[in-house]
Amino acid sequence: MNVVGMGDAEMKVIVVGPDGHKTRGGIASVLQGMRENTWLTEKTGMDFFSSYYEGNIVLKILYGVWRILLFNFVVDRYDLVHIHMSIKGSAQRKMRYAKIAKRHGKKLVLHIHSGNFVVYYKNLPPEKQKEVKDCLESADRVFALSECWKTAFEQELGLTNCEVMPNGISVKKFPLSEKPFAERKIDFLFLGRLGEQKGTDDTLGALERLHNEGREFRCVMAGDGPLEEYSAQIKQKGLTGQVELAGWVGGEKKSGLLQDSKILLLPSYHEGLPMSILEAMASEEAVVSTPVGGIPEAVKVGESGILITPGDAEALYNALRDLLDDTAKAEQMGRYGRKIVEEKYDLEKLHRQLYAEYCKILGV
Repeated sequence: MNVVGMGDAEMKVIVVGPDGHKTRGGIASVLQGMRENTWLTEKTGMDFFSSYYEGNIVLKILYGVWRILLFNFVVDRYDLVHIHMSIKGSAQRKMRYAKIAKRHGKKLVLHIHSGNFVVYYKNLPPEKQKEVKDCLESADRVFALSECWKTAFEQELGLTNCEVMPNGISVKKFPLSEKPFAERKIDFLFLGRLGEQKGTDDTLGALERLHNEGREFRCVMAGDGPLEEYSAQIKQKGLTGQVELAGWVGGEKKSGLLQDSKILLLPSYHEGLPMSILEAMASEEAVVSTPVGGIPEAVKVGESGILITPGDAEALYNALRDLLDDTAKAEQMGRYGRKIVEEKYDLEKLHRQLYAEYCKILGV
């Protein structure tokens, strides 16, 4: 095929998703990682097209309409369109972009990030299911975050165009801490949006049991969500002196929390491959989470962390108690987790894998 040239770029790629500079969340973090890799952006002539605005509902709608109209005019500059999508509103918006890309004859990659995508699909009415399936089948490639997701997409949606493209992090941004593990001041770090789906209520229940036993610990819960509701829960459970709500954190503040924590808690009910888990593993933290989405492929049970069934209050309590009592075990898990991230989830390696996929799709 004829590939649009630009400088030393071997192709021209446009990436559609939230603005990595201004928007919170996992997809924004993934896009920011792509934007910061000059090797990738130069090899692919990569540009980024913001599809989402964080603000009031009226501005969101107006921004969304404007961006879709604008996309019609810019898409012909590119050879390949790489769309990052989730569920609900994200899926509906991104399907419009996908239709435009195919209508203009562009190669299309759809990158699915929601751990609840198959459930979302199954709960749609038949006509909407057909729309979603047709869109996914029209893509030249559908990226799943894990092998289990790839299998689910193939079995439940009948897709034959899936490949695995996991989330990753830039390991060099997570230098090994000079502070001895035992001197880290935060025993438990919860890093994610607060809510039932992330297991926040389950976490507070387990921490309450530890508190009632007279155990000393410090937990920081960092993430947005219904902060007032959880602040009231913390007070009601008598955890005010041991559990801190930090709100959403990023940049140096998040790095500081990761460097000063021993154990990451994320007992989610649905996930893709959480960036917070990879960041914690890179920071040599033990992980307590659940075997959902791509988590079991990253967290090795008994070696880099403990995985419990979602909603299993007793198992969660036991995991927290055991690691709180055995700092050496938590430290050993943290070290092994760092090795896993270096070997499997370093962005430098994953971006070369992504570039190879682009080349296959474009035939260059």
